This record gives sequence, structure tokens and C-alpha cells, in this order.
Amino acid sequence: MHVQPFLSWDFILPGTRGFTEDGGSYIYHEPHGIRLVVEPCRKVGPILHGDRPWEAQGVGWAQVMRDGGKLRLWYGCYGEDREEGLAYAQSDDDGATWTKPTLGVCEYRGSRENNLVLNMHGCSHTCVLIDPTSAPSHRYRAIMFKAWWEGEPGEILDNDEGHRRLDAKNAAEPGESYLPVSLRGRVFGHHSPDGLRWTMRDEPILDEWHDSFNQCFYDARKKKYIGYWRGFYGGRRAVAYNESDDFEHMQPTRCIHHHLVTDRPDASLYSPGYTRYPGRDDIHLMFNGVYRQVTDTVDGQLAVSLDGVNWSSHTDHPIIPCGEPGDPDQGSVYPGPELTACTDDTFRMILRSSGLYHNQGYLSAYRRKESSAFYQWAVWDAH
Repeated sequence: MHVQPFLSWDFILPGTRGFTEDGGSYIYHEPHGIRLVVEPCRKVGPILHGDRPWEAQGVGWAQVMRDGGKLRLWYGCYGEDREEGLAYAQSDDDGATWTKPTLGVCEYRGSRENNLVLNMHGCSHTCVLIDPTSAPSHRYRAIMFKAWWEGEPGEILDNDEGHRRLDAKNAAEPGESYLPVSLRGRVFGHHSPDGLRWTMRDEPILDEWHDSFNQCFYDARKKKYIGYWRGFYGGRRAVAYNESDDFEHMQPTRCIHHHLVTDRPDASLYSPGYTRYPGRDDIHLMFNGVYRQVTDTVDGQLAVSLDGVNWSSHTDHPIIPCGEPGDPDQGSVYPGPELTACTDDTFRMILRSSGLYHNQGYLSAYRRKESSAFYQWAVWDAH
């Protein structure tokens, strides 16, 4: 028996009105007694904390992938002086227990005794994908958004100097001079034979600004690389999209999903959280991280699509709510990519959660302190 998940009004018989020869009318197959609501997740965890020196100032964007009989986790992290890293952990069960293996790949403070796979500016914003069309040396690919401050053209500034110049520029009176400053950003590509040892491509694969966590994967049906990116629409954060035949030369993006007039007026779609419905490649889900600017919080909202391009969202009530005041996740819950079917008959999605509110993280008093960020599962009973 074929079972269609009831995620939207798509394919629901809508009913109609018929007419008789004598001018009468009747209604048949009228749907009634049904409304669409989201089933909020239950949260399990914490499942992973930043407890190593290279994670001292917090953990960032994360993704889980079922690969080779285990769950594999790549996650951004920030060291004692805010150095960026991409770290790796794995679980042999359904994600209750994680190990951080000593890989010997990257050096941190003179030692390779760590679980880092990348340590460079920008690598905390990295998404990993498996490319079935590539040679074994390129089986794993990754996209990385890298941003930097510039003064004069080609003059690279460190983060503190960039912020100082920007503050001075914003405070300058009309006609008052200030040092030049601009923020630049591009998307770069990596390849790896095992997801652990990476080679970076020198030239950007996409000359566009897409901060936050972006996603890319190879679509075997379309035979294309598909990307979901943090974009902008109407002055707010939104979701952009592209399709490309060549991973190393991505096509320009276009906006496909954004805030609606039915959403609250302070809502922006901060991150895509894209996934296929487990076991189905014809149903697309998006667990958007929604930034609520008035409360300064981030929660998860569900959208549904039949083609990955045209999206519908039936309510702005969160399917992944952030915590209540005083909870360890009171500030934000960012849904990661991939909804994973687990052996305990559940669907799970990793959350990057924090007790800090969104704008607190931009204050130097918080940037220099150990972050409250941690990972937990969003869990639903399967189907």
C-alpha cells in the first residue's frame, strides 16, 4: 500500500459544487473536519558540548550524515582566541554517544592531538556532501563561505580593525573623513577522499555573499549540484537557490523562499535546514531557522515542497521551539540539514542551541567568554 505523508493540501481531493438541469446545486467530496498543524519536536540532549581548547569559545553550525554504517558529524568551532575550526565526531549508534577521534590532521597550538579537519578563516561555515560522480579523491566535497574585511582594495584587515573602522564610519558626521572599510565574501570549495583530509580550491566557486549555514548536495535525478543559500528578499534574510552542472563553477542564485504577509512582521528566514523526507526523494522539507527580531530569538519553522523550488508554509508556529526564559536553549535553536531515520523508529535532526540571544553574540563581552552553545536532537516519532 502506498502511503502519502499528509504534509500539505497537495493531492488532497478538494471537493466541488455541481449543478442540476433544474437550476439546483449540490456539493460532493467536500473536505471537512481537518486542519493542518505542526507537531512540535521533543528535544533530547545535550548530545555534544564544546569541551576542548579548540572549542573554548563555542561550537557553531553542524550537520549529521549517515555514512558507512555510522553517523558522522562535522561541526564548526572557535578556539581560545576565536580561531575557526571544522571538527569531526562520529556515533556508532543513533547519536546518543559521540566520540571525537584524534585525527592528527590539523595543528592546534603546536599539537595534532585533536579532532580538527580544517583550521582556517571561514571553515566554521562549511557544509559537506558526497559526490557519487567524482573520482575517489573527490568523493567528499564541501562548500565554505569566507568573509573578510578590506580597507583599500586588496588591503586585508583583521576582525578587530574591521569593526573599529566600521564603527568610526557609522559614527562619522557628514563631511567627516574615516578610514576605508568594506566587508567582502565568497564561497570556496574543498574536496577529500574520506571527509577528513581536505584540499581547498584556490579560486571561489561562487562569487556571491552567503553567510550563515549554506547547503549543497548532488541530486542524482537532476544530475546537478543543488544549493540552498542564505540570501535576502525585501530587506530581510531569505533562502536562495541554484542548480549547477559543475561543482567548481556554481551558477548564480535566485531567491525562492521568503517571509510571507501571513508571517509575523519581525520574522526572517535565517538558515534553510533543507532535507528530503526520509525514504522519499519526491518530498522536500525545509526546517528554516526563523529569526524573530523583536524577541531576538531563533526557532525552527516547517515548509514543504514537491520540487524543492516552490515552497508552502502553513503556519508560523514553530515546529522546533526555542526554550523558555531560563532554559539552556532560551536564545536559539538552529536546525541542521538532514532529517535522519533512526533504528528506534524516530526521525531526528541536529540542533545547534544556545542560551545567548542573537544580538548578545555580537557584544565583545560575550565574544570573549566561553559560549553557551551545545548540540541536541529534535526528535519526532517516525512519519
